Amino acid sequence: MPVTVVRFNLVEPGATPASLSARYRAALDMAAYADEHGVTTVQTEEHHGVDNNWLPSPFAFAGAVFGATRRIAVTVSAVIGPLHDPLRLAEEIAVLDLLSGGRLVTVAGIGYRPEEYALFDVEWRRRGRLQDELLETLLRAWTGEEFEYRGRTVRITPRPLTDPHPLL
Repeated sequence: MPVTVVRFNLVEPGATPASLSARYRAALDMAAYADEHGVTTVQTEEHHGVDNNWLPSPFAFAGAVFGATRRIAVTVSAVIGPLHDPLRLAEEIAVLDLLSGGRLVTVAGIGYRPEEYALFDVEWRRRGRLQDELLETLLRAWTGEEFEYRGRTVRITPRPLTDPHPLL
């Protein structure tokens, strides 16, 4: 079966809040149209602090797409893993997996822009280690079992719908 993709980065240089709001609503309308016409995937990604207003919140956008559609998957390609708290990201992805009936695909990348790391006060040189920790934590968190995280025992809920875990 062929895979068809509609990609939204929602870039708009010089945007105003009103024009970005209209752009986001138009993207949701296009996603609904794509869903009705057999497109298989909406793709988006994450960037921060850019002058062209690149989408900084791909999971919020994914949730809106899921609310406007019934079949189409959403691929976040990519989330900049080291910029996220691993426990919080595990929860966010699990909730979207539940809301969407398993239609979320997440590509966990490390990014390529040091300025994004500086914006969030995350050390660029630690990105590889942070990504390793993130991936390990996500997989442990989605089991629903207690596990050791940074010297303490934690348990994350809810568990995702997709077994053994959301596509990552």
